Amino acid sequence: MFGRKSSCVQHSAGGIKGVVSSSSGNAGQAAAHAARRLNLPATVVVPSSTPPIMADKLRREGATVQVHGAIWDDANKKAQELSREKDLLYVHPFHHPLIWEGVSSLVDEVVRQCGEPSCFVLSVGGGGLLCGVMTGLIRNGTLFGLGHVPILAMETQGAHCLNAALAAGGPVSIGSITSLAKTLGALTVSDEVFRLLPRCVVISRVVSDEEAVHACRRFLDDHRYLVEPSCGAALAGAYGGHLRMLISQGRVSPDRESPQTASLPRP
Repeated sequence: MFGRKSSCVQHSAGGIKGVVSSSSGNAGQAAAHAARRLNLPATVVVPSSTPPIMADKLRREGATVQVHGAIWDDANKKAQELSREKDLLYVHPFHHPLIWEGVSSLVDEVVRQCGEPSCFVLSVGGGGLLCGVMTGLIRNGTLFGLGHVPILAMETQGAHCLNAALAAGGPVSIGSITSLAKTLGALTVSDEVFRLLPRCVVISRVVSDEEAVHACRRFLDDHRYLVEPSCGAALAGAYGGHLRMLISQGRVSPDRESPQTASLPRP
């Protein structure tokens, strides 16, 4: 749940009435689960583009689901409004230090179990996962010299707020979400990315919806596990040949004896 429970715990001692969050999917589910574990009522505001199956998952966690607006940014404004009107704890889906700190534990686990990684490949929506991995690499870089480990940050065209921000030199709105990967659908990436960026190596790549869906199908064939296009964006880093290209360019330097490198899927 990557920090969302910590946020609820820290504020529950103050007698909060409940929790409200906004999400196109997974972050809202985490907030709802954390609230349920703490016996707090939860409301999750979702955009109309949210698949019914995800809304049902939120309800199964005990959350009240409100549909508002066409995109996440609309739903987020409504969640903030509810927080003020009903005195509810607002839990941001990606822009909060506790979330970044929670996600950073992923890096700790990788280092503890596997040693130095060659690269992290991840999807980017609003930047919560990215900021968490950057935070973890910075911390482990201080301890173990891992600051040079690159992050391959994957997005789909039409939900590419990180790529647009990097091109502009700072967070900018992409105007609208046109990608199928709706759970990556933030118009603007977190400005925390740019605070951490000087201490990290982030390589941004954008793929089409078709490439993301193709990667989902390849992953299903290989591992019998079906994931959504938002996850397919990250998988396209491998299945689409982006990771192999970076290795050939010397920008990612895996152990030459690594079986993982030898078994990278070909495009």
